[in-house]
Amino acid sequence: MNADPIVVQKIFAQAVAVADPGVRQTFVPEQCANDAELLHRVEALLAAHDELRPFFDQPAAQPGNMRASI
Repeated sequence: MNADPIVVQKIFAQAVAVADPGVRQTFVPEQCANDAELLHRVEALLAAHDELRPFFDQPAAQPGNMRASI
């Protein structure tokens, strides 16, 4: 069965909003209702999101602080 991208996106967005990792770990499988492909896709998105989170939590470089690489 193919996982509906809209359903994947919906569950992913809801899971990202869950701050407590323990609650999220229970929430996602419940929302996927025994759909292994859906669970796999949502978990893959969450893993990528969690991996990149530290990068996006850093402040952006300010124009005056940038050096020319020439």
